[in-house]
Amino acid sequence: MLLVLLVLIGSFAGVATSSTVSNALTTFARIRITLVNQVPDPVQAGDIVTVRFKVENNGWENAEDMMIELLPEYPFSLVDGEPALQRIGSVHGKQLGDIGVIVDYRLKVSENAVDGNHDLDLRYKLSSLQTVWVKPDPFVIEVLPSHAILHIESVTTIPSQLHQGSEAKLRVELVNLASAFFRNIRVVLNLDGLPIATLRGTNEEVVSFLDAGERTTLEFTVVAEPDAASSLYKLPVELTYNDRLGTIYTRNDTVGIIIGGVPELLAYVDTSDVYGSSQTGEVTVRFVNHGVTDIKFLRASVLESDTYAVLSQPEVYVGNVDSDDYETASFDLALERVKGSQVGVPLLLEYRDANNNLFEEQVDVVLRLYSSSQAKKLGLKEGSGFGGFLIMLLIVGGGLYGYRRWKKKKK
Repeated sequence: MLLVLLVLIGSFAGVATSSTVSNALTTFARIRITLVNQVPDPVQAGDIVTVRFKVENNGWENAEDMMIELLPEYPFSLVDGEPALQRIGSVHGKQLGDIGVIVDYRLKVSENAVDGNHDLDLRYKLSSLQTVWVKPDPFVIEVLPSHAILHIESVTTIPSQLHQGSEAKLRVELVNLASAFFRNIRVVLNLDGLPIATLRGTNEEVVSFLDAGERTTLEFTVVAEPDAASSLYKLPVELTYNDRLGTIYTRNDTVGIIIGGVPELLAYVDTSDVYGSSQTGEVTVRFVNHGVTDIKFLRASVLESDTYAVLSQPEVYVGNVDSDDYETASFDLALERVKGSQVGVPLLLEYRDANNNLFEEQVDVVLRLYSSSQAKKLGLKEGSGFGGFLIMLLIVGGGLYGYRRWKKKKK
């Protein structure tokens, strides 16, 4: 209720926004929505355009269960099957820049759209329980008339994310939407300033002829630099071609390319005070990121088992684990009476990669056990077991009994 009230106060306070950036100011969350890019740019009447927004939170508190809804009006409409309402989940506080949440929509531009700038509206709310929506200033989409349309239908990469240091395919699909042929079609990737290079070829491909209604796919072999940061990159694509009258057309589109490897998280027992059956002590687990992409918001939970009881909080927030680095978390365990030389401790791990993709996995860390003689020989510090606790009680009890008898004799 407090969050809703603060959003309302921020709205009535007349917070300044531009046509591409919006802020909802509250004490807890500070939401900023930016139109990252559109493909194609500019768009022409009759095109399918993909618009990509970035949602950032500059506040200190998380925006939980956030929802965003696109409100297209003429000349825009959602492509069949494209949902207007998207639930983007939590946007963590200070989730800015490269780690903002990306939201895509595919829109159809009307065949009879008038050329010029057209507004595109959306709205959002910070929780599904709220009834108040925040509507930023409109975003502006430029529409060109539908003559001489050579359309970049799609730009895809195989795999969908470029892995650092690994070869990949980048495919540009063209379609001739005009009623006549095009010649001398050139597609140039502007890789200046990007951690991407072409292999076994240049950044330019040429198609000599494309008839009306035909399509073709151009393929580039690319590689991301080994030390490239995992992120979303804007790739400018230049398209030039001639129509049947020799008129030269030039278009500049911008597409999004994602660089990021699959997280590689390793977990194992770092130190332990528990070396034998029926012992109690602290077990420290080391989490090692031996992948090329950073890991964020790591949470580790010890799952229940018949072989031990968890005496501490079962869930620990570990935080960020950078590439080629590690973090640790500790749990207090009470081992039951078990046999064997080891006990498996299952952990549930939840984390996000540098591109904010969510991962969840279960791993087993191995707790090695030793007999008393083995532990002494290895110089290990044994955890407190029930037997040791019983001996301590006997010593304390014997001392109290002796002290009372001595006091009686003294009297």
